[in-house]
Amino acid sequence: PRFCELPGGSTVSLQLPRGIVLADTPKFATFWDAPDASQVAVQVSSEGLYTVSCPPIASGRASGTSTGFLLTAAGVRIAAFTFRYERPASVVSPKAVSSQGGTVNLTLYEVPATFPAGCKVLFGTREGGSITVQKRAASNVAATLISTKAPQSNGTGTVTVSLQCGTALAVWQRGAFLEYIETPSIVDATVQGEACEPYQGCRLVVTIRSPSATVADITHLSVVLSGVALQESAGATRAQILSLSRSSLTLLVVIPPPISSGNMTIRISPLTALPGFTPAQLAVSTILEIVGRTPLIRTLNPAESLATGGATVEVHVSGFAPISASSDVSLSLGGVSVTPTLLYAE
Repeated sequence: PRFCELPGGSTVSLQLPRGIVLADTPKFATFWDAPDASQVAVQVSSEGLYTVSCPPIASGRASGTSTGFLLTAAGVRIAAFTFRYERPASVVSPKAVSSQGGTVNLTLYEVPATFPAGCKVLFGTREGGSITVQKRAASNVAATLISTKAPQSNGTGTVTVSLQCGTALAVWQRGAFLEYIETPSIVDATVQGEACEPYQGCRLVVTIRSPSATVADITHLSVVLSGVALQESAGATRAQILSLSRSSLTLLVVIPPPISSGNMTIRISPLTALPGFTPAQLAVSTILEIVGRTPLIRTLNPAESLATGGATVEVHVSGFAPISASSDVSLSLGGVSVTPTLLYAE
């Protein structure tokens, strides 16, 4: 190439014009015209073609075009070439943020002496947040590390990241790119069948837009319920992926019977996240209302009896907590406590 980055290290090929023969074989090369120019060894690849590794730019020098030379073993210049030192491309980390924006780190080279005064970071054409210098470059071949907040985006896609210092047309450095992605969101959560009630399990179908790309199957997801206690004997929450694409995920959540009414939070998150994100940042939640049923005495048979008593009465009730034995309930008739016999419960 006709350029090398400031830290050097690139292999450069030098091809003489056809028909040109040097008076002597070049042994060294310099990449700028100054007494402090480093001499680096030249390798002869073929007649008229030489290769050399460009050295780091000298301390105090800046990027730009310079004149280099091929030298004999005695240091005599026998050919000249034009060469350019360039700033390395900026590196942005993380490489992606949500469309709501987020904090990023950026490497910069050869920043102005007054930096960050008078400078701003542009994300496409949008200005980022204030610049915080994390680490200043120790030399002209080292990078300055900064952090700033990428602004909110109107959509998804990739934008260029550049540093602008001074006038509106003076872009100091470019070369970094940042991707805006849409983070997951719940677009629908529907209970199959009747409403979720205490002591009765239910099934919830959840549709998520823009699921994390790290989710390939149900083993890559975490589903956590909170807010309402569940019957321990009913087993764990189960989940099943009904459909999955890059743009949508439909999930069936089988909820064990809750033991009370209230608002239950269902939190769904990937176990691993995209670079630059945490699983928590890609998690989604929805609230499911557990609707309590009012306990009722539905039938009383017979509904009347002789004053002398002695009649067997069947009482049918609903909306109670699960009953498995007569001792789980208390019963009184006319204010008189009686000992019931459990006939059946479901």
